[in-house]
Amino acid sequence: FVTSNVLPYGYSELGGFGRNPHGNFPCGGSSSGSAIAVAAGFCDAALGTETRGSLMIPGFRNGVFSFKPSRGLVSRTGIIPLSSSFDAPGVLARNPEILREVFLFMVGVDPEDDQPFELTKTESSFSRKRIVFCVNRKLGEMEMLQTKLHPFLSQLKLKGFEIAFIDLPEVVFDYKTISSADIRSDMTCFLQRFGSDNEPRSFEELVERYRERPHAHLYGMERLEDALAMPQITKPDLKKLVQENVAKARNLIDDILAHYDADFVGFLNFVDWFSIGGGPSCTLPVSFETKPPISIMLGARVGNDLAILHLVKELSEIAKAAQHVEKLGNKAE
Repeated sequence: FVTSNVLPYGYSELGGFGRNPHGNFPCGGSSSGSAIAVAAGFCDAALGTETRGSLMIPGFRNGVFSFKPSRGLVSRTGIIPLSSSFDAPGVLARNPEILREVFLFMVGVDPEDDQPFELTKTESSFSRKRIVFCVNRKLGEMEMLQTKLHPFLSQLKLKGFEIAFIDLPEVVFDYKTISSADIRSDMTCFLQRFGSDNEPRSFEELVERYRERPHAHLYGMERLEDALAMPQITKPDLKKLVQENVAKARNLIDDILAHYDADFVGFLNFVDWFSIGGGPSCTLPVSFETKPPISIMLGARVGNDLAILHLVKELSEIAKAAQHVEKLGNKAE
């Protein structure tokens, strides 16, 4: 989803193809290897990064818990950059307990990060059991909620949760412009700091190296060429554009949550509001009765990381109960 070409499922230019453990289905984005490893049982948890969906989408596709913390809670030093404005490390795990444990080991203020954020709240519970689901009716998500996710929603209501359904707002951010400007300077800084003498020392040299061996870079080159050809943006203008987009995403989330007096918003597919705005988001598998599994994505305001992890743990137990009820119903039929 960062290239105009259609990538084969699980494509890796290092050789070999990742496979979704649930069948011949898409694996997701850049952190798909980590998601596959967890889903296949190779490990209890794995790390990944998200710029715009590279944690959430593999979580969706492979049926694992995937958590993107508030941007700045976890150090980004040493991460191969795509966009310093949006890059964020996170965790993928087989259950919410391990997810939380690994995340807390990773948290720490990094003085080198220009977006530091400190986890100050130790209270992980939440007072309002209200979730706003943003539904894309064009994709048939309301029908899915009424059929395949009906047992889960019924159990939520039995446990005292209030659910509000709204149409998914259509919002567009200046992601490509920002990430293209970012990668030119970010990759150059990365290569100069961490690269060896035999490797390219700038983004421009890196692209030239790739051009020399096209057989090894079958996909994604047009994305790099676009970034190279894009008119340069001054640092003050880029900073202003980033601030405008971050504020746009945060205001959208705040407005929805304030209007419905809720702390969490849910989705049936990936949205980039939290990638851009910097707030925490998490995927939660809710049904393994179909292949691939059905998951939801939950998001919250910046800094509400422990609260959303607490919610995910509670909802995972509710999802298990819903699947048990559904199996009993199927046997009765």
